[in-house]
Amino acid sequence: MRPKVRLMCWNIRHGGGARIGQIHATIKAHRPDIIVLTEFRENPPGSCLRDTLSTDGLIFQATSLPPPKKNGVLIAARAPFKRCDEADDVPPDRHRWITVQFADFGVTGTYFPSLHEKVPHLDYMLRRAAQLSGRRHLFTGDFNTGKNRIDEAGTVFHYGHYFDHMAEAGWHEAWRRLHPTGRQYSWYSHKRNGFRIDHAFLSPRLQPALRTARYSHGCRKDGTSDHSALIVELNL
Repeated sequence: MRPKVRLMCWNIRHGGGARIGQIHATIKAHRPDIIVLTEFRENPPGSCLRDTLSTDGLIFQATSLPPPKKNGVLIAARAPFKRCDEADDVPPDRHRWITVQFADFGVTGTYFPSLHEKVPHLDYMLRRAAQLSGRRHLFTGDFNTGKNRIDEAGTVFHYGHYFDHMAEAGWHEAWRRLHPTGRQYSWYSHKRNGFRIDHAFLSPRLQPALRTARYSHGCRKDGTSDHSALIVELNL
């Protein structure tokens, strides 16, 4: 893996369907070393996407094994990794979680449910953060949550205080670390309220490696997905 690692995290909306060609083109244009796709589905479009990612060099792949017609997570990378088992106390819908270990650091991809159903997943994230705080590790995905009064417009998140708990545990969210007072939104509701819900949390040991964190909004604005993509670059 190159010293500079570009990670792309993106919710592709219900598996992509007929948009798979556009999704592949968007990913290829960003040239990621690691891609974490949420709302990935194990179906024919998903298989097609995995094949096309392989042709681009993202040949090492693993999914969270979502059941039929359920949304999960795909991780694909240019460098080899080892898939890790989740802890025994992972929430019952464990297909929302996947953890892999590279030579230099670990990555957990996740896709949270909405409203009150996300609480077991937030609790699990805090427990895993405590267990992994001494390692170079990153949590990334669609958390369906953000920091209240700065990551939303006109409303507040359910359980946004969990983000404060992550910070208290020493885990900093990449984009917010570089933009302390910034406002950008990665998803909009049907009421056109903006929310920043796609994030990457860095463990204390990984934070010095953070180089850049930005959102690519074009893929949301052109309808390829309903989410913007998060791009994080690390110097390892």
